[in-house]
Amino acid sequence: MLRQALKKRLEPVPADFTTRMMSNVEETSRQKMLAAVILRERLAIAACITVAVLTAVVAIGFPGVAAGIFDRVAAGLVDRSRAFIEGLPTTAKAVSGAWRFVAAIAAVVGFCIYGLIDSLFGDRLRLL
Repeated sequence: MLRQALKKRLEPVPADFTTRMMSNVEETSRQKMLAAVILRERLAIAACITVAVLTAVVAIGFPGVAAGIFDRVAAGLVDRSRAFIEGLPTTAKAVSGAWRFVAAIAAVVGFCIYGLIDSLFGDRLRLL
């Protein structure tokens, strides 16, 4: 399309003009994508810093409120972990006959862990 439009013009056009223009378009596209990624990373860092600062302000300014929130979160975690641990024998008995189901779940969990490790450390990870 660009080549046809350039042929209609009367002035001479260098032979590699189309290639140079397309490389400029591709470079501009790469720069826009990189700018979008950098913006997302900066927003994520800003959110993390904001949460950390707000947590510090609440802990310093309102220690009673912070202690109450921490106690409620800790109590909830303890209750849930206790219920989880108490339910393990019952779950093991129920699933012991369904080894295919357990194998499928193990494969899915393994794939999820592999995907997480690959997305986080894929470019720096070396296998034996």
